[in-house]
Amino acid sequence: MPILLDFESRSRCDLKKHGGRLYWEHPSTEALCCVLYDTNTGERDVWLNGDPTPSMIRPGVTIAAHNMTGFDRFGLVRLGWIDADHDPSELIDTSELARRAGLPGALDA
Repeated sequence: MPILLDFESRSRCDLKKHGGRLYWEHPSTEALCCVLYDTNTGERDVWLNGDPTPSMIRPGVTIAAHNMTGFDRFGLVRLGWIDADHDPSELIDTSELARRAGLPGALDA
């Protein structure tokens, strides 16, 4: 069962213009917080900038996020929670799953 997460961040880098990888690599980008939910136990956690890596993030755990492929994965790498060559089978992109199911991929849709 995956850990669901959602980052809130800020940057001078224009995400829509440059994309998730360059956004997270930009020196002005900072993660403000991250909310995590363990779908197996129901445990919830809120990580704040400066906190240690959440205990839910550990080797072998599957992590899911809406736009994992284009955004969240780069935030996880930037914070050192996963390596750049992290096993892609342990990362789930719920926006891709929605599109494959014929549903809108955007959160507002």
